[in-house]
This record gives sequence, C-alpha cells and structure tokens, in this order.
Amino acid sequence: MRTRAVIAASALLMVGGASASAQGPAVVRTRLPNGLTVLARENPIAPVVGISLMVKMGTRWETTDNAGISNLVQLMAVRGTPTRNGTQIVEAADAMGGSIEATGDVDFSEIAGTALSRHWVELLELVADIALRPTMPDGVFGSVRDFLLRQVRNRGEKPYDVALDTLTA
Repeated sequence: MRTRAVIAASALLMVGGASASAQGPAVVRTRLPNGLTVLARENPIAPVVGISLMVKMGTRWETTDNAGISNLVQLMAVRGTPTRNGTQIVEAADAMGGSIEATGDVDFSEIAGTALSRHWVELLELVADIALRPTMPDGVFGSVRDFLLRQVRNRGEKPYDVALDTLTA
C-alpha cells in the first residue's frame, strides 16, 4: 500500500546515517525453475528466521461482485490444512519460538512466519502447508465472515481509515 511505503521510506530516512556495511549482507535474489523469486539475507547476529510468502492478490483486483474476497481468503488460510486445524497451526509456530499469520493488502497477500533459526525447515514446511493445502473449514467460515463484516461496519469510526478513504476516493 502506498501509505506503508511512505512510512517505511520515512523510517529509513530517519536512520539514514547508517552505512551499507552496518546494514549487513546484501539481499541475494534467486529465481527458481518454477518462476518463484526467493529473496534472502543472512543476519548472523539474530538467531531467528522470517519467511514471507507474498502473492499478487489484493483488493486492487477485486470487483464489486467479489469485494473482500482477498481478506476472507487470507484469514481462512491459517484456519486449517489437511494435517492441522487453526489451533494446531498456531501451536506449531509457537513451539518453534515464533508466530504465523496471513494478511492482505491492496496489491499483495502474505503468509508470514517467524521462528528460531534452528527451526527454519519446519517453518518453511508450515508456510508451504498453509499456502498449498488450505482447507478453509466450514466450521469457522461464519465467524471469520462476521469478523470482517464488523470491521467494515466499524471502519467509519476510525479517524485513520476515514482519512485514508477520503484521500484515495
């Protein structure tokens, strides 16, 4: 989203005194045979790993007929796979010393997880399981739908959302 990019750029400018060598190693970009682009940067100081799977999907491509589908799909994705229910997904990430979430934005959707670096293989498998085999169980669909509808109804009560909607209208 444009607002997030501006905030991120502003944050970078505030810490702009840091040199390239202080920022750590460069990002390595690899394109896999299946077309997937992988970006990686090692940080030997922090014993954690972060995995973010981003896909080109978001509200930007929604129509009036399918408005809100991106958010619904993202929230449902972490609610279950053939091997885990939503609670087990959260517990698996927690057991690795991390967390897992799925979010959506205007032009992308993301499944992101963190864990202690020694669990990077398990975290990658968890993210892949969610991305490739979501079950989107019927039992939780209603509560997720109701949550999203409450968010839409309450949007007009949040000054930031009202300002953003006004600026982008």
